[in-house]
Amino acid sequence: MTTPDPPRIVAATAHEDQRAAMAAAAEMLSRYVGFALGAEWPVFLRLIAPDDAEIPPGIVLVASLLEDGALHDPIASTRARWVERIGRYRSAGHDRILLCNLFRRVEGPAGEGPGIEQIRRLNRMAIGLSRELGVEIVDIDRLFALCGGRAIGADYRGGGEMAPRLAGHAIANAILQGEMGGCLDPGVPARANAAHGGERQILRLVERQVSPGDRP
Repeated sequence: MTTPDPPRIVAATAHEDQRAAMAAAAEMLSRYVGFALGAEWPVFLRLIAPDDAEIPPGIVLVASLLEDGALHDPIASTRARWVERIGRYRSAGHDRILLCNLFRRVEGPAGEGPGIEQIRRLNRMAIGLSRELGVEIVDIDRLFALCGGRAIGADYRGGGEMAPRLAGHAIANAILQGEMGGCLDPGVPARANAAHGGERQILRLVERQVSPGDRP
């Protein structure tokens, strides 16, 4: 077996809650791949803003619609912005781009955050980008609905105590299901994902109030 190089995951978001989810995803990847290898496997997380001029390389780039939810832009303008971004990410060498959608639960004072119809439009836009440009969708909306948004205290931003951790679980699951840049021998991602548990593990994580010390 070859010795894998520590991978770099790029998170293209300036949103604090999404960055917390990405940190959780990186920690889970390190843990479960290390479990599959029987050795430590550090993961490097590089945080950038969505429109940074410098886009570093990595095995995957993860982005989010969270900033778009707060802008209230016409959907055509938002789509054009994402088409341009995705083109730049591809040009920087990112074959795998994961895009996290929004949870369809809205809280807060009137006028704060997107309305339910705007969230639906953004999520449908993400599906269109997936079909047309090949980005992978991390379905945060489905995940939080499965967990019970009220039970985990999540609004569309995915904040709170549990939501970033659960979103990180979904991001790690999505990363493990695809190509990882040749940094692991065949079979390792599948073993890591089996330990990770995917959606089968989600409800158990909610029930035991997941903590960073959980082990496979």
